[in-house]
Amino acid sequence: MGYTLDAYVPTLPNKAGIIAASRGVAGIVVAVIGLLWRARQGRVAATYPSSRWTSRPEVEAAGLFRPAGVFLGQLMGRYLRHDGPEHVMGFAPT
Repeated sequence: MGYTLDAYVPTLPNKAGIIAASRGVAGIVVAVIGLLWRARQGRVAATYPSSRWTSRPEVEAAGLFRPAGVFLGQLMGRYLRHDGPEHVMGFAPT
């Protein structure tokens, strides 16, 4: 009574699966190529310009060595503190 697709076109499900899987793999390959291309654009990757590692002169210019404010951490034996209107996010490993 029941009809099966396999009796009429035995290779159709296999081809459809291959096409679907190849699109996923192609997407991953394109993403990796794009990431590698983006990483080689400049020496310093600044994907997030406001969130990056800083240098000691930048810390001094920001006034983070002042004796007042929220304690942030320590850099080269000196305490880092922030005393301003900006938000500060703290993270501590458990």
